[in-house]
Amino acid sequence: AAERQDDQENLGKGNLALANTFSDMGAYEKASDYYQRAIDNFEALGKKREKANAIQALGYNYSNSNQFSKSISTFETLLKLAISESLYSYISSAQEQLFLDNIKVNNAAQATKYGLSYYERIKDKGNSATLSNTTRNLALQFIKTGDNKNALKFANISVSIDGQNSMSLETLAKAYAANDNNSKAIESFEKALESNERKRNPEGMARNYNQMAELAIDRGDLRVASNNLAKAESIGIERNTRITLLDTYRMLAL
Repeated sequence: AAERQDDQENLGKGNLALANTFSDMGAYEKASDYYQRAIDNFEALGKKREKANAIQALGYNYSNSNQFSKSISTFETLLKLAISESLYSYISSAQEQLFLDNIKVNNAAQATKYGLSYYERIKDKGNSATLSNTTRNLALQFIKTGDNKNALKFANISVSIDGQNSMSLETLAKAYAANDNNSKAIESFEKALESNERKRNPEGMARNYNQMAELAIDRGDLRVASNNLAKAESIGIERNTRITLLDTYRMLAL
């Protein structure tokens, strides 16, 4: 019996190794088959942690191949298993991926649910870059759900972690705008612009001018909007930043 158990465990490890190889090669469907075989092997042996590891790998395989509904379903399965078996590291990884994949499918309500759970788990032990990114993304998702109070709360947390991060400053500006505080929104966009100037990031600078122009358009200040769009256009033409130029011309056409 012990020999058969060893055989089954080796089979599970072999299937997992094959699955990882196929996934690395981009053969995602074949990888999924072998991941499922590994899951079944470890399930038969009652090895919960090894099963969780295989489920997590299957979930990443789905996410990396843009099969987000399957990825979300797989990580929901992992989260249930991890909670029931107290596999804490897998709770964290499942919450993180459910947060990220729900952002990708534009399900802000589910994204904020899992993002909050993930933040609560890492807030006292996560590294600063992860915390800054997580709180910034949470703020953006709260803006989408209309929860502007939480949007401002998490945008401020992100900036408090890394006050020179232009993306965090832009998110704070958007949160202030969502809360109808235009003066604070402009102030934050200007800080983001200063950060991008210091970093010599012309695409970021053009984006900031576009963002300030959009804010000016919303409050009916067409002179300021036109001035900012002219600056964005100048940078866009000089640096050939196609994405920001398209955004500039979209607003100029309004």
